[in-house]
Amino acid sequence: MLKGTLNAIIQQVTPVSIHGQRSWDLVYVPTAQPCAPPASARVGVEAAPPDLAPGDQVRLDILLGQVVEVHRA
Repeated sequence: MLKGTLNAIIQQVTPVSIHGQRSWDLVYVPTAQPCAPPASARVGVEAAPPDLAPGDQVRLDILLGQVVEVHRA
């Protein structure tokens, strides 16, 4: 997908810090296909709500196949 959005359900959120740069590792499944294999993405903390938790429904902004921002659905 070049540019678009995907509605998804968060399954796991893991905080990551690499050389002081804080990020979230997210595991998610598309809302339309909850039985699909989970996918993962790493986003900076500035690109996602601070209180994401498993079970949250979100809208993922995707650019060139990468998640660039996370919004609450």
